[in-house]
Amino acid sequence: MNSLSKIISRSVLMTALIALLLLLLNLLFTVSWLQQHPQDYPMHYRTISDSLTLQDTCYTLTPDGMTYLQEEFSWAMLLNPQGQIIWSWQLPQSLQRVYSLHDVASFSRWYLDDYPVTVWTRSDGLLVLGNAQHSYWKYLLIAPITSMEQMPTYFRDFSLLNAVIALLLALLSGLWLYSKLKPLSVGITALSIRQPVHLPEKGITGDLNRKLNNASSMLLHKQKKLQQRDETRTHWISGVSHDIRTPLSIVMGYASQLEEDDTLSAEQHQKAVMIRQQSERIKALISNLNLASKLEYGAYPLSLMRCAPAVLIRKTAADWLNQYPDNRYPIEVSISDAAAATQIVADEQLLQRMLENLIGNSIRHNPDGCSIQIDARITDQQYQITIQDDGCGFPEKVLRNLRSSGKPRQHAEHGLGLTIVQQIVTAHGGVVHFSNVSQGGCLVGIQLPCTTNI
Repeated sequence: MNSLSKIISRSVLMTALIALLLLLLNLLFTVSWLQQHPQDYPMHYRTISDSLTLQDTCYTLTPDGMTYLQEEFSWAMLLNPQGQIIWSWQLPQSLQRVYSLHDVASFSRWYLDDYPVTVWTRSDGLLVLGNAQHSYWKYLLIAPITSMEQMPTYFRDFSLLNAVIALLLALLSGLWLYSKLKPLSVGITALSIRQPVHLPEKGITGDLNRKLNNASSMLLHKQKKLQQRDETRTHWISGVSHDIRTPLSIVMGYASQLEEDDTLSAEQHQKAVMIRQQSERIKALISNLNLASKLEYGAYPLSLMRCAPAVLIRKTAADWLNQYPDNRYPIEVSISDAAAATQIVADEQLLQRMLENLIGNSIRHNPDGCSIQIDARITDQQYQITIQDDGCGFPEKVLRNLRSSGKPRQHAEHGLGLTIVQQIVTAHGGVVHFSNVSQGGCLVGIQLPCTTNI
């Protein structure tokens, strides 16, 4: 749910920021509009009034004043104190020629017969400048001084109220979105841990829920089929191994008896030895195949206990040396003091099988002999075991198979024992690396955790 909460919180914050930004932009636009548009109203009425002078008995307007008058107004007139027109310019015929105090008071701030007008007081009368009808909007705003003094407080409270409302709406929107997306998050989480998903297929996320339900059904069905296939394969390998073991034991028994029969010729003795050795090889391959299959599909129960890898290393090396007393396969063991005193939690039988397979791999594939070096030490809370020989090395095909992350692995005869090594290390939470040495031979590096608990 952490990821879903993060999405919702960011969505709420973004919505609130957008709302506040829009509010700020609207306020700035309003202030800008109020500041700019009053300037569109004619502003040169004072200049026009100063340009209108009385010469002899007639009023005349200077050229500059006439220019301003023509650009900004449609008509003009000058009233004397008695309300009579003593000068005019393009005066509409519909207007009267004499105005009372009541008439002047009505149009001085508003309109004269729907003509927006502007007045300017002169010593000889009142100058009235008019525009065309429906060309300007005029409205008189009157407010008490106390109200104007409270305007900053009102503006602050109004802005705060808008911010609170914006945040509240954003929060409600986020909660609504959270309620709709929560089942999706639950379904995806269940799908990731291979649990069935049953989401309601109605509402705004109904289509997505239906697709998630279908994906869950398909994956679970496929998982069930794969599990059945793996179990069938494991049981089949185990059954075949069991069925072959009895006749193979008989073959090995008769081969041993023939080896001890003095009445047979040397060639017949050699054939009996070959039969026994190949039978033992088949038995080992069957055992390896059975173990590899169980480890690969998690069918082998680990018997975890505290054990000392150093003891297992020395014991395994001694067993192999006893099998080849002719010194064709010398084994050198180097164990640091820390490694010798360290115990780890592991399956002791599997660790011994791992060591036997590695040493046995070097011996089996180097019939002319090779030197084997085993090193054990503690590095960064890891029990590190290195086994190296100076033989022929690993074939490239085997290395590619061991380094491949795909399953199932190719259990070739040469690489089956190494695959088991890799599976044993992985089952104990460790890592293993296979490589060839440039001077000749191969190297296997194993790291097992020292902090594993039972």
